[in-house]
Amino acid sequence: MDSDLSFSLPDTVPGMTLPEVVLFPQATMPLYIFEPRYRKMLEDILDGNRLMVIATQDKERSQSEDLFEAYHPQATLGLVQSSQKNPDGTSSILVQGLLRVNAETTCQEEPYRIFAINPLESEAGDTSENLEKHANKLSALIQRRSELGNNLSREILRFFESIDDPEILADLVSFTLINNTASKLELLSALKVTQRFEILFEHLTEEIKHLELISKLKGKLDNERIDWN
Repeated sequence: MDSDLSFSLPDTVPGMTLPEVVLFPQATMPLYIFEPRYRKMLEDILDGNRLMVIATQDKERSQSEDLFEAYHPQATLGLVQSSQKNPDGTSSILVQGLLRVNAETTCQEEPYRIFAINPLESEAGDTSENLEKHANKLSALIQRRSELGNNLSREILRFFESIDDPEILADLVSFTLINNTASKLELLSALKVTQRFEILFEHLTEEIKHLELISKLKGKLDNERIDWN
């Protein structure tokens, strides 16, 4: 599903291993490039196909294994949409996620890391009609979460409402609303779209329960007087 590209996928792609960062297909993420190795990488990427891998650092593996910047193999292939070079040689770039990939191995570490990648195919896991129902349920949960004061702008709500592809909605909600890195990695690893919805339902339902409890305890007091309860 999310691997319908208009070009042939290369076997190897340069990339970054970042702490607490998980990119999803269709999501767009700004990055600040300042390390010398990544400056060189960006030059080569811009001279080539503009593709790069975003992988998440694995803290547990780093603590238990003698590995440089150990990472989770579940990663995302991205496209550098724009790049602005600063006078000091650093750059500000915008990366759009394209598809899930497995980046189990690397074929180069110096001057920057190059990953050997395999695309990961998404599966619907259900009928189009049921996926649409899942999307509607997810939208209702997002609306309820917003009503309880979780600071979602009208622009974001309207943007989610405008998405008519259930898979894209699930991925963008995962990227935008889920803060926990482990939960994001679980969502990125889920190849069935229905599984992504189930994970999102569970996460948002628990968050809504927590917000409802806070609202009940708070009563009609404003934030400055909540400790009166």
